Amino acid sequence: MLIYKPMLQNKSKNYFPILIITADIVLVIFLGWLVIQVNSLSGQNALIKSQLDDLTAQKSQLSTNRTESGRLADSLQILNGYFVSSEEKVLLIDNLEKLANQAGITYTLNNAIDGERIALDMSVKGTFRNIYYFIKLIKDFFSFI
Repeated sequence: MLIYKPMLQNKSKNYFPILIITADIVLVIFLGWLVIQVNSLSGQNALIKSQLDDLTAQKSQLSTNRTESGRLADSLQILNGYFVSSEEKVLLIDNLEKLANQAGITYTLNNAIDGERIALDMSVKGTFRNIYYFIKLIKDFFSFI
């Protein structure tokens, strides 16, 4: 019986290193799989970050474009306010004559070019102060239109 017992212990000792080596191999394979998964997710993360940066830049550009578009629309509206349409021509000439009388200057309309918009060529005579006042009246008049 003495001989049998050491053999039993010897067999159990042989299985233990094999079990540890097998567990190590499984762990190495699992670790390799994890490394591959992490690299794959890292690549996807870099791609998504790049797309997010592009979208952020586009959003910023869109916001800038909207702001600029609003400014241009406001500027266009202000600029259009300085032009007189064909329908308002007679009223404008009448108002210019009234403003010239109010300023105490002589007003002469040299030419009125009619088209989609009206261009007026006029001359004024008077003192510098009265002409300056006339220009101020015209400016105030057009700011109300």
